[in-house]
Amino acid sequence: MTWPIAELTIRYLRSAEYPGSLTVELAPIHVGLTSFMPGHGIFDRDGCVAVALNRSVCVDRATGRKVPIQDTVAARPRELSRPG
Repeated sequence: MTWPIAELTIRYLRSAEYPGSLTVELAPIHVGLTSFMPGHGIFDRDGCVAVALNRSVCVDRATGRKVPIQDTVAARPRELSRPG
């Protein structure tokens, strides 16, 4: 299996200082049958610098075709992406 990025959106909210330290936080937004979408937040000491979403697709390396995400792989991200 491989996980190519099929879609990527980045919103730059403001500049960050260089040199400086950044923190990247990641959270599952959606887990589908063959793809998942994590959300990313990039922060410096003053707050959020950028946000991003990407969709990665589960692809069989041998055939090049998308395949269902294994339940053992998807279980925790699905649990974390539920509201509440």
